[in-house]
Amino acid sequence: MRRTRAASLAVLLSMAAFGLPLTSAQSQTSAQIDPALRRQVEAALRRDLEDARAMNGQAARLQMQSVDLNGDGRSDAIVLMDHPFSCGSRGCAVHVFVAEGAGLRRVGDILANEVKPATTSTAGWRDLSVNGRRWTMQNGQYQLAR
Repeated sequence: MRRTRAASLAVLLSMAAFGLPLTSAQSQTSAQIDPALRRQVEAALRRDLEDARAMNGQAARLQMQSVDLNGDGRSDAIVLMDHPFSCGSRGCAVHVFVAEGAGLRRVGDILANEVKPATTSTAGWRDLSVNGRRWTMQNGQYQLAR
């Protein structure tokens, strides 16, 4: 399966967005992610990663940001999955996880070119900037702000 030019551009924009320093000093990019958090994310996305490899033999590339989204002092994760299986003309699959107990809970599945923590918060949760639009935590999931 070949990517369209728009899909390739979306991936490049996503990679650029994830490669830039974030505004919060507490945010970390892929190269700085704690190995234990990386293993938890990979375990949570195991089925998606297996499906991606089965589709065309290529491994998906995960671009991660670590940031405390709910103010509990623990690292949460924003993860972009770069693979033809998960990227298209509208962007790539981005998964948002929060640390809960000894594991992670998925609180967002977003198709986007750019997702990053916003400087604002709603009800104790960091808002997200998704393609320049504000998303907030609503009923346990990140959604477009009302």
